Amino acid sequence: MTICKLCKKDTTLLKRSHIIPDFYYRECRLYNENHQLKLIQANRTTRKIEPHKAQNSGIYDKEILCSSCDNYVLGKLESYLRPLFFGGIIGIEGNPIFKDYIDPKGKKYTQCTNISYAKAKLGLLSILWRASISQNPFFKDVKLSAELEEELRIMLLENDPKEITKIPIICLSIVNQNESFLEVIAQPRKLEDSHGSGFAFLLGGLFFLYYLTHNFTLEQLEYQSISPKNSMAIIQIDDGDGLDWIMSFIGLHKKH
Repeated sequence: MTICKLCKKDTTLLKRSHIIPDFYYRECRLYNENHQLKLIQANRTTRKIEPHKAQNSGIYDKEILCSSCDNYVLGKLESYLRPLFFGGIIGIEGNPIFKDYIDPKGKKYTQCTNISYAKAKLGLLSILWRASISQNPFFKDVKLSAELEEELRIMLLENDPKEITKIPIICLSIVNQNESFLEVIAQPRKLEDSHGSGFAFLLGGLFFLYYLTHNFTLEQLEYQSISPKNSMAIIQIDDGDGLDWIMSFIGLHKKH
């Protein structure tokens, strides 16, 4: 018996808990015909992408969560994220509505409406929280303060996504891209840009930017991030630019 990281109960813990939900590996076609995970790594000396040793499961930790927290509390959030980002029936709330727009500056984006603010935001925050508590070296750059880890833990347990200004999440989609880049789950990195700081995850052609500190206005957040108005924007990165974003993210060259 040991303590579950989420519910804090002294109970039996699972031998394997995925940090990034397993459906991402399946939907991004990262498993080969033998259900082994295809991993790549960036060699910053040769500046080339190199194959990594195959493994039989996604990246996980052992003995961090109990069955109830893994399968029910976090599992129900994962069940919402999968159809939201990869298609399918979302559940009793009805399906999201996707419409493409171009803003006054010429930037393309997809507006998603009819979504659950709580489920979408908490589902993505659960990945950030799990990455922070993980001891797997894949997530070595993602470390939250003890205070913020605890706050996220309570938010997940109480199904409370907080206000829009609390860890806003910006989603970027790489469009018109080489299909092989859909098959990339890269090591998460620290995020520092003109909007603030936090962490960035690249999951199958989608960048999720988690801002721990930021200077966004409320109007900007309601337009760009997951919103209590039950909507979110997916900002599109054009094809040539998209390749630069990916290569820069995995450390092979800087974006110009």
